[in-house]
Amino acid sequence: MATTPSIDFTPHMSPYRAFNCFRVILLSLVAWGAAAGLAVGSEPVAVLRIASVNRLVSDVDALSEKTSRPEIARFVKALMAIANNLDGLDQERCCCVEFLVPEVQGDQPSFRIALPLTSPDAFRAPVQRLGLEFYEEGSSLRLRKRGEGEGKHPFVRFDDDHVLVSPTETAFDAPLMTPLEVVEGPDLLLTFDATRIPRGLKEKLREKLHTDSEVDQRRRLGESEADHALRVEVLQFAERCVALFIEETTSIEVALDFIPEGNEDAPVAMVLSTRWKTLTAGTIAQQLQHLATEQNFFSASTASPAALRVHASTQMPPRVCDLLAQVANRAREAVKKELEKATPQQRDVVLGLFEAFDQSLESQHAEVMLEFVPTESDMALLAGVHIKGAERLNDAMQVLLPEAEKSDGIERVNLNAATVNGVPLHRVHSRDRNLIEQSLYGKDSTLYVGAGGNALWIAVGHDKLQNEVRERIMAAATESDRSAVIGSIELHVRPWLPYLEKIGRDPQFVDALKTAFTDEQHDAIHATVQVEPDGLSSQITFDEPFLQLIATAITGRMKARR
Repeated sequence: MATTPSIDFTPHMSPYRAFNCFRVILLSLVAWGAAAGLAVGSEPVAVLRIASVNRLVSDVDALSEKTSRPEIARFVKALMAIANNLDGLDQERCCCVEFLVPEVQGDQPSFRIALPLTSPDAFRAPVQRLGLEFYEEGSSLRLRKRGEGEGKHPFVRFDDDHVLVSPTETAFDAPLMTPLEVVEGPDLLLTFDATRIPRGLKEKLREKLHTDSEVDQRRRLGESEADHALRVEVLQFAERCVALFIEETTSIEVALDFIPEGNEDAPVAMVLSTRWKTLTAGTIAQQLQHLATEQNFFSASTASPAALRVHASTQMPPRVCDLLAQVANRAREAVKKELEKATPQQRDVVLGLFEAFDQSLESQHAEVMLEFVPTESDMALLAGVHIKGAERLNDAMQVLLPEAEKSDGIERVNLNAATVNGVPLHRVHSRDRNLIEQSLYGKDSTLYVGAGGNALWIAVGHDKLQNEVRERIMAAATESDRSAVIGSIELHVRPWLPYLEKIGRDPQFVDALKTAFTDEQHDAIHATVQVEPDGLSSQITFDEPFLQLIATAITGRMKARR
């Protein structure tokens, strides 16, 4: 096993002090808005659900075991012992916080905390150990610090198998909407139910949106009538999109699963997922289905490993393409005026760039890829943009790059330095490279740029970068099938460690990274965004070695709070 960096991660924070902090946070949370005398509606708009106390304790035990940091588990057990091991609290069932929105305009939102109980009487013991006490005020039961006088303290209500805590007593009028039961889902689940937002509040939001949009539309920015008309169209389109989001969103979910089970082959530290749902037969759902691409131009992966790989591919909505075409036409007219003194060849190649852009808009397909590939000593940047009619871009490069060679920043340009799968690559040598470029790409880095085969290619790295570029261009020759995934990111940590050392990053931090990420196969963050039948979903996964960083942060925080 790798040796832990020489950083003192021993927990020095007293469990009693930790519980004092927890008590202050709890009372501050439930006292929020109490001074305003809040009134709320009958159904929660959002719910934060915690799977169970036992699940959290199990996660802490797993974290301590997998990272060889037993002091973390000992510290948590000491905290629970101070609170009488949370006696009376049902540690198998879930807990929740329900957020309530007022039915009456002008009232403020509130919330209620729901804790499952095995014994209401036994639950009073851990409350007392926390330095809190219940007291009666008329027919109400309230919670305060022991010894404090009466005031605007949170309200409490005991039911058969749970207890509710809220800054407003009216929050108890409606029954609890979240079943406090044993759940198999993620550790934390935040659910926003847009269907429970009062109709009056939605109308108020739309009115405010429309008013602000009209103000922006009337504002003149020293633009021509044509430019102003185009800006108004863009603002109206943006207003329409936001209004549809308010009207057709049904729910948003955010889930966090810490050290999930069932991933023995590729163990992960945590999974963060989101889900945006809309009306199934609504305008948004129909438009989102068009985002899924029929074919991806750039392959999802290649044989060579990448320190960072980003890929986005989608079919653009017709209205978006129309607005972009209008913007391009305005730019084309402006460029024509600037080219009045240019040679016919220069005019032709520059205006040809707009023709290539027009062809791409006609296809409605937008796709980009970016990769940082580790080499023997440095990094190489590879990027591609899918463009129909890329040959027109190459024609422009043949004319414009020699002109760029006359500038102070360019040392020399080698046209047609290499040809890969019919794509000519041009090599550009810069005179000056900043420190970041030298640290990342090396002192003798070179820029390659080329266009062809329906793509613009850019590469930065060592002088023999052609092999990496060749592999990527060849991989792009095989288009993949239809995919609902419209975006993906893959980040590996280990390839970046030499770069962090070069730029003088905190040595202790770099040592901690080296200790955590000893396995090249499990050092990644993976993220995807994909189209669903009724919305969008995303997921981010962290490989298991990230647990070492979490453990380091926890123990370091313990030491800092000494």
